[in-house]
Amino acid sequence: MPSFLERFLSQPLYYQILLVTLVVLVVGFLLYILWQLIGYSLALTKTKPDATRMEGVLRVLSGATGLSLGVLMLWFQDWLRHQMAGSLMVLPLGFLAAGVYLLADGLGVLLLRRSGVGVVLFIWSIVIGVGWLVYSCVR
Repeated sequence: MPSFLERFLSQPLYYQILLVTLVVLVVGFLLYILWQLIGYSLALTKTKPDATRMEGVLRVLSGATGLSLGVLMLWFQDWLRHQMAGSLMVLPLGFLAAGVYLLADGLGVLLLRRSGVGVVLFIWSIVIGVGWLVYSCVR
């Protein structure tokens, strides 16, 4: 059974260049996202609150509304497909994503009176979850 390096070197040169370029771009993009996430996390350590509790309540309610609209759109997906002559998964997924974003941001404002804390914590929980999943699959 040939190793990965032997199989990689047996491929045409254009394929090798394309694969190496793709890997470099993906790794660079992931490192850039991690750099931005660390920067936003450090920026949130300021002590001055920048949002009111009412803003948090409104964001939580908006997030719950977006989530419920997304779930209803997924529930009635067959009806939407019939009415709009095609499957529209982008619309409910957009509402679900916006609802999760607003709900996380609203909870961050309610708990810590800081705008953006909930979203950064939510993204860190996703990063940790994906890392745990990769670790458990590799182990």
